[in-house]
Amino acid sequence: MSLFANLPPRNPHTQAPAPGPPPRIPGLGYILFSNSGIPYDYDRIYPSNRNQTMPTLSETEHDECDVTEEKTSEDPLDEQVRRLRELEAEEARKGEENWVQSGGVLRDAKGQRDWTRTNAIREELKLRKIEAQILQRWNTYEQAWAELSSRLKSATEDFTPQTFLKFNDIPWPLKRVGEQEFQIDDLTPQRVDDFLLESLTVRNVRYTKKDRIRSSLLRWHPDKLGRLLQRVDPKDIEAVKKGIGIVVESLQRLNS
Repeated sequence: MSLFANLPPRNPHTQAPAPGPPPRIPGLGYILFSNSGIPYDYDRIYPSNRNQTMPTLSETEHDECDVTEEKTSEDPLDEQVRRLRELEAEEARKGEENWVQSGGVLRDAKGQRDWTRTNAIREELKLRKIEAQILQRWNTYEQAWAELSSRLKSATEDFTPQTFLKFNDIPWPLKRVGEQEFQIDDLTPQRVDDFLLESLTVRNVRYTKKDRIRSSLLRWHPDKLGRLLQRVDPKDIEAVKKGIGIVVESLQRLNS
């Protein structure tokens, strides 16, 4: 007797029952493994992923991505880091300058004396000192003219020997040493040129030669100095007029 004699015959046209859903463990959802002997049906589980290709970027989209990356790189934090590094470098530079100014010598990464950098800083410090002196001379000259102009505009007293202007009360465009008093012979076109153009050699000065000549011509033009000449001591009036002529001649030559 056959072991399978009591089993009904199988109809070849009858399909096998579809496998049920995968077993489920409470709290964990379905376990996505096929039953033993049943092929893993990827299409049934993820039908939309089969043969799916990744989208490509057009040139415009590429450009937009590039712009986004550039904008991302301009992060405020990056700016803060850059600024911090600049401040640190500035502090290091000041420290080196102070050290050299006090007589010290810089050293390189190997601990050897770095005379190249040390001498470069020494020359820079000398140049700064010269430039400061030049600017101080020019600022003193400008301040003297501002005070004289204010004095002339607000003058209400009568002209007396006590209130007359002397030759050295005029802010002449000359390099003054200490409390040195000028004589008419000190006013030469070359010395006037040197003083008027000297401050233009200082680094970061924005005025041009043309600017300096134009403003100086307006200041020294004889028609602008009528009130001043009225206040000059009669004993000095000829020297003052001659001096004004020398300054104007120098400016006209520079302007030609």
